[in-house]
Amino acid sequence: MIKDSWLYQAPIHVGANAAIADLTSLQTHLFEDRVMKMSTVKIGQGCTVGPRSVVLYDSVMEAGSKLDALSLLMKSEVLPSESEWRGIPARLVVEQ
Repeated sequence: MIKDSWLYQAPIHVGANAAIADLTSLQTHLFEDRVMKMSTVKIGQGCTVGPRSVVLYDSVMEAGSKLDALSLLMKSEVLPSESEWRGIPARLVVEQ
């Protein structure tokens, strides 16, 4: 017999005028050593997340920051305002 169950999904916060491209994954959960861990993803005002990028849980993109295409933002990372990041894992390209 299968009973009803409920799975908590951590929220994704997206600020005004943020752009999230196609095929992007905003991932609020991850299995680590067979334990499911969950937290929020925060995309600030005016941020850009490029196509086919992945943003892991507990990450914050501050206002105006940019994650380029095919990039991975690791868990618990914070991208400062008006900065640009690229790669797997994401590395700083430009900071203003």
